[in-house]
Amino acid sequence: MLTRRQLLRNPWYIEVMRPRSNEHELKLWLPAARGIGRGFWLTRGPDSRDFDERDRAVMNVLRPHLAAVRERWERQRLPTLLLTRRERAVLGLVRDGLTNKEIAARLVISPGTVRSHLEHAFEKLDVHTRTAALARAFGTTT
Repeated sequence: MLTRRQLLRNPWYIEVMRPRSNEHELKLWLPAARGIGRGFWLTRGPDSRDFDERDRAVMNVLRPHLAAVRERWERQRLPTLLLTRRERAVLGLVRDGLTNKEIAARLVISPGTVRSHLEHAFEKLDVHTRTAALARAFGTTT
C-alpha cells in the first residue's frame, strides 16, 4: 500500500498507470518458476474507489483456485514441453500405430525401455492410457 504522495512519485505509476488512466491497482501474484512473474493485475480509473481490505481478502481466497486453474491450463497447453525428446519420439510411434515391441525395434531399445518411456510420459501428462497420452500430447487420438 502506498500513500498518495508515494504513488505520485512512483515510477510505475508515472510511466505506466497514469498515461493509461489507471489510478488504482491490485496485483495478485501466482506461483511461478524463478525469474517468471505470473499473476493478475486489476486496475481502476481515477473516478473509481481504491481497492480495499475486502477486495484484497477476496483475492487471497481466490489465489489457490486461480493458481490451480493456471497450472491445469499450462499442463494442457504445453504438454509436449514436459516430455523428453525420447518420450515424444515414442509417443509419435504410438500415434503411428506401432506396438511396444515394434517401437523397441525401430528405436533399438528394449520393450521394457519403451514401457518406461511411456510410463514417464503418462505421469507427466497426467493420463493413464495410450489414447489419452496421444490426445494430451498431440491434440488427437489417431
